[in-house]
Amino acid sequence: MRTKHLLNYWKMPDFQYFYEFEVPVERVKYTGTQGKGRCPLGTHDDIKPSFSFSIDTGQCKCFSCGYTGNAYLLAKHLNLNNPERMINGEPSVRKSRIAPVKPQIKVGLDDMAAEYIARVPAEHRKSLPKLDLMKVGYTEAGLKVFNYLDVNGTITGIKIHKSYWVEGNKSCQIYGLNLLSQYNKTKPLMICEGETDMLVCPNNAISFSAGAGSIPEDISPILDFQQIYIAYDHDSPGREGAERLAQHIKTKSRGIKVMICQWSDYLEDGYDIRDEFTKFKADSEYRYDEFQTSITNAVEFKLPSRGYDVIGTHTLTDTYNTPPESIVQYLLYEGGVSLIAGTDGVGKTWFVLQMAYSIASGTEFLGFHVNKKQVLLVQFELSLEQLSSRVKAVQQNFPHGTNVHIARFNDDDMMFTDQWQKIKDTIDDIGLKDGVIIVDNIYTSTNQDLSDNSALQQILSMIQLIKSTTGNSIVLVGHHNKHTNHDEEPILTKGLIHGGKHLTNYVHNVFQIGESTLGTDLRRGKITKVRDEHCELNNEAFKLNWDRENTMFERGAVIVNEKMHCMAVSEKWEIQLLKNFYEYVNKKEFDRTRIWSFLEVDQGWMPTTYNINNKLTRYLKTMTKWGFLIKEKHGFYSFNHVEMT
Repeated sequence: MRTKHLLNYWKMPDFQYFYEFEVPVERVKYTGTQGKGRCPLGTHDDIKPSFSFSIDTGQCKCFSCGYTGNAYLLAKHLNLNNPERMINGEPSVRKSRIAPVKPQIKVGLDDMAAEYIARVPAEHRKSLPKLDLMKVGYTEAGLKVFNYLDVNGTITGIKIHKSYWVEGNKSCQIYGLNLLSQYNKTKPLMICEGETDMLVCPNNAISFSAGAGSIPEDISPILDFQQIYIAYDHDSPGREGAERLAQHIKTKSRGIKVMICQWSDYLEDGYDIRDEFTKFKADSEYRYDEFQTSITNAVEFKLPSRGYDVIGTHTLTDTYNTPPESIVQYLLYEGGVSLIAGTDGVGKTWFVLQMAYSIASGTEFLGFHVNKKQVLLVQFELSLEQLSSRVKAVQQNFPHGTNVHIARFNDDDMMFTDQWQKIKDTIDDIGLKDGVIIVDNIYTSTNQDLSDNSALQQILSMIQLIKSTTGNSIVLVGHHNKHTNHDEEPILTKGLIHGGKHLTNYVHNVFQIGESTLGTDLRRGKITKVRDEHCELNNEAFKLNWDRENTMFERGAVIVNEKMHCMAVSEKWEIQLLKNFYEYVNKKEFDRTRIWSFLEVDQGWMPTTYNINNKLTRYLKTMTKWGFLIKEKHGFYSFNHVEMT
């Protein structure tokens, strides 16, 4: 049994000697039979040793780069001689009691590199000029030797390809540092994943010493370039490494344009520039098609904005040189959001129904020019019977065949998300793009309180999504807040609108409708916001006449004094008195004596006191201030016929 055991002993590979002196693993420390040291793979800067191995089993793992294997697989990976011996076993040097000694470097780096460089075949130098520039060499076993050079071209380190550093700083470094001063900084710099990729790359290129997983501590030498392209391998580590590097560069200098090359999806996993060069060498007609495609399809990496988007004036004027077209002049523009707001009972539903048919038919609306579009009217308030009756009344005023898509949702659909998701689904169902969506109204589309900005923001976010995905323009119907003075109507301002500034700031155009106390079928209309065009009517109230017979609104004259249309009827005896006088003088100019006579004879004013004279003066001043009279000269007046009618 002892003899059998001894034979097995000698057949066991000496894993300790393998890992310490053949690989070799540096800075080894042991805990029992488990050793730990720096990773020998050279793919990352293993300052804090993370490579673990067993001298009993030969199993190994790097907790930094994730490599897992055994002595045989590692020997094969590092291209060591006869890796099979780590399976079958041979009498080890240590077991023969010969003390192993690590080789000591006693010659300078230049002399050592010269030995490697001398083995480069002449045909390689001819086809790859970068071999000479980078002083590339070969080992006796045919492995590439990468000599790392400083900015002056002096050798500072020697690394065996996919193996270990012979000498020099083993941290992640820039390979091609000596070439950066020769490259034109206005032309793109290519960063490749490995040294071999850099050598065969036809562009101005560099790489790093530790592959896709690491970044040199000092990247300042590359920050002078205006554009940088990252051409890492076509695999997950390559893509992830490219993202990390791009972020690191942009963090250091936001002004650099960083592009990540995009290999075609059909290429095999791990495809890189070296594979491209192999194609080129095998076929004289091939000219870097895949590599060039990856550059053409490169995607710019951008950090999340810390401030405002910045755009050059030339780009701005060249790209955005066409103003948005109006759909309804002053009221609605392509890609815009408009708000129609008014008091209860003022006729907003009639108003937007007329607007919908005007847009669908390309017919003028209130005298404003209209560009024809498809329309979807989303109705939340009227029953189907009420809606049908109003549609019949309105559509008779428009060309036969004019069609408006109308959707009405059930009263029990009161969840905010459901309502607006259904609106979006309806738009998708009918395939409406680049048209107009009218929602009557925004408040009954949700059970949320829209005075709460967070609730309103949810709706606005959905509106933005609908706009961006379908290209449709949006018209929202809103309400005015209840006013406290029931004796007077309020002057039309954006401050009246329920939803406040958060809503009115978001929309592009605002049109408001208010009552007029001067007539049952008279309304006030006012454009209170126009974002994309100068509008002479902006914040100018005008008469909006309701044609009850034809169920249509018609735009009338500009209102000189809006306050007169807001005052209680009881306060307007002065107006009725002036209207009577208007007819009495046949609408002609008059002087103070004429109106005094009229007031004395026809109205019973007895001008026997000083107070009567003062009262007439005040009356004429008031009518002039309200815009009904125009003072021509001292004692002479004419009528403002617009207001008088």
